[in-house]
Amino acid sequence: MRALPESAPIAQRRAREAAVVSQALAAARAALERLDAAGVPWRRPADYYAEMVKSDAHMARVKAQLMHEQAQIEAADERCAARAVGAAARDAPRRGTLTRLLHAAACVLLDEPHAAALSRTRPCARVEPVACLGEAACGGRACHRMR
Repeated sequence: MRALPESAPIAQRRAREAAVVSQALAAARAALERLDAAGVPWRRPADYYAEMVKSDAHMARVKAQLMHEQAQIEAADERCAARAVGAAARDAPRRGTLTRLLHAAACVLLDEPHAAALSRTRPCARVEPVACLGEAACGGRACHRMR
């Protein structure tokens, strides 16, 4: 077969390539039929194991490297989790302060005294505790809303 020029349409190139593939496949099938007819073994035995290309010492080094990398990944994950716990612990006082400031703002709008609004122990008289409306708003403690 002669080579097609680069300017040949793609359909022609694909047809030529498909013809080559089908011809090679037909030749391979015919060769296998001849080998079977002649009784020549051409398949690998079921219990055949190929010889290892890499030595056992090399594979031990590879395994040690993989174990080292896995340990580094686990250590990094633990450090990340510890940082997240520390960040949450540092944010806890801020959440409480934010809750008290929001309560104080509500009391200012209701003309309540600021001292009662900033108190940690009791809310002002015109505000009643309700279920928490969101973790970000109060940090999981009771929220307050107007009656």
